[in-house]
Amino acid sequence: MREEATLHLPVTVDKSHIITLGERLYGESIELVRELVNNAYDADASRVNVQISKDEIVVEDDGNGMDLTFPTRIIPT
Repeated sequence: MREEATLHLPVTVDKSHIITLGERLYGESIELVRELVNNAYDADASRVNVQISKDEIVVEDDGNGMDLTFPTRIIPT
C-alpha cells in the first residue's frame, strides 16, 4: 500500500475576517466550530481533531479537501 504525502497549507487571516465569520455569520462560536467539523466530514474525513486553546482553534482532519490550486483561483493576490 502506497502512503500519500500530506501537504499542509497554513492560512493566516486578518482579525477582521474572524470578526466577520464569528459575529456576522455565526451567532455563537460553537456554530463556527461545528461548520468546520461538518466541512471535514463533507470531505469524507474519517478522523477530525479539534483543539481549542486560549489563543487558537485548530481543526485537523484526514478528508479529501480542495487541491492546492483552488485557493489561488478564489482568493485574489
